[in-house]
Amino acid sequence: MIGSVHLRLVVFCCFSLAHSGPALAQSPDTLPETLRKLFESIPTPRLDTLGLARAGLISMDGEGSVRVRPDTARIRVGVVSETALPGEVAQQNASRMSAVLDAIKKTVGEPSLSSGSVEVRTEAVTLTPIFAVPQDPQRHNSVVSGYRANNSVQITVRDLDQRSPGFLGAIIEQANKVGANEISGPEFIVFNEARPLVEARVNAIEDARTKAETYAKALNVRLGRVVAVTDGERGHRPMPMMARASSPADATPPIETGTNEMVARVTVTWELKQD
Repeated sequence: MIGSVHLRLVVFCCFSLAHSGPALAQSPDTLPETLRKLFESIPTPRLDTLGLARAGLISMDGEGSVRVRPDTARIRVGVVSETALPGEVAQQNASRMSAVLDAIKKTVGEPSLSSGSVEVRTEAVTLTPIFAVPQDPQRHNSVVSGYRANNSVQITVRDLDQRSPGFLGAIIEQANKVGANEISGPEFIVFNEARPLVEARVNAIEDARTKAETYAKALNVRLGRVVAVTDGERGHRPMPMMARASSPADATPPIETGTNEMVARVTVTWELKQD
């Protein structure tokens, strides 16, 4: 309504200037300056008068978490070989890695591999030169002293609750016995995270509400309706473990899954009401 009144006022003023006296008609160069002064004299409506500004709002961040047992584990197993000749090191590495894969598949079992509950996937195959350190510091030319071959795989084990307690340890042990000399993991994750994240989000909203109610009480106001809810960064905090490459005589490494913390973050905005 205010905008309409100002529009009619401007149109009326422009019409009046166009039909004003001879002074303006004889001095057209003064017309733009006159209009500029006229526009500057018109009061600009405040945003809150037009209802475009909103006051009495409070926004609060909340974080919620829930601890759950992981349902999936990842283990990385690799073979690193070094010799003087590239063909020799590649052949040696391939032979040792084939033995490692056979041992892993035998330990896991064909039914688990066929159903996809256990997956073995190659991560990287590399062959790189090894440069010798020059005896003379002033010489900058590099000399190749040998070659390094690396082949690594990632083993993903799902449905951990259906596995025996020593299942992961047996995979590591058997891979190490036949030549794996780089082993890391297990990394425990929650693959089916939908249900625990629902609980974590509820906890996050309750956390935000508790904070907002504390501030509202201190200000002698109360929370009104929710204006907006924004889902923030979420995720889980895994519990990784490292398994060293040991000798074949060592026992199966003990492994505990523990629990993972699922975290949800939200930002909630409320209207504030006076008591």
